[in-house]
Amino acid sequence: AKKRTLALSVREGSLWSVMEGAGNTYIVPFAIFLKAGNFAIAALSTLPVLAGSLAQMGAAAWMDRRAGRDKAPTTGRRLSILVPFVFAQALAFAPLFLVPLVFPEIAIPALIVFTALFAIAGSAVAPAWTSMMGDVVPAETRGDYFGNRARIVITAIFVATVAAGLVLDAFERAGSAWYGFGVLFGLSLIARLWSARLLQRHYDAPYRPSRDADFSLWD
Repeated sequence: AKKRTLALSVREGSLWSVMEGAGNTYIVPFAIFLKAGNFAIAALSTLPVLAGSLAQMGAAAWMDRRAGRDKAPTTGRRLSILVPFVFAQALAFAPLFLVPLVFPEIAIPALIVFTALFAIAGSAVAPAWTSMMGDVVPAETRGDYFGNRARIVITAIFVATVAAGLVLDAFERAGSAWYGFGVLFGLSLIARLWSARLLQRHYDAPYRPSRDADFSLWD
């Protein structure tokens, strides 16, 4: 199960890269396409990051609290948190694209809100994923595995970003930039849903938080 998860994680990471390169990278250009001003662009670039950071801390605490209630370490505990957030992040691309149609008068504020929700869902995944993969990857090969995985993920992001730019340029030349963004966001949605399906097949070892690992700014 662990060996299968190691291979699945590389494939899942590649699909995440498609979402990141073809979707997340082009949210700010989409805002510019919607005639967002400088202040709105600044808000779009910072507020979702802040929201995501807070969500990451909250998700970590929630994960440990849920696991701490179990009488014994339980398998699948982290996946039960991780997978729903990944599905939510994928589905966030639909309202992002439909913002100009559904909220024409407040398109930019709505875009910022939905981008923040996208960031919250994505950041909430990080603690559970890091903890789960830490239990799957053997300590003696951890550096090599994550180094190779990161190299594949970074390459996939680069390819996805360049390819998405070419697609968007082609639509823009045809006078259909909005449909071009729709193609990019739709592809990102599909890629993230696919990665969620792969995550469901990951091995999630029995987990219980250690009291020694507790951290507080007030200790």
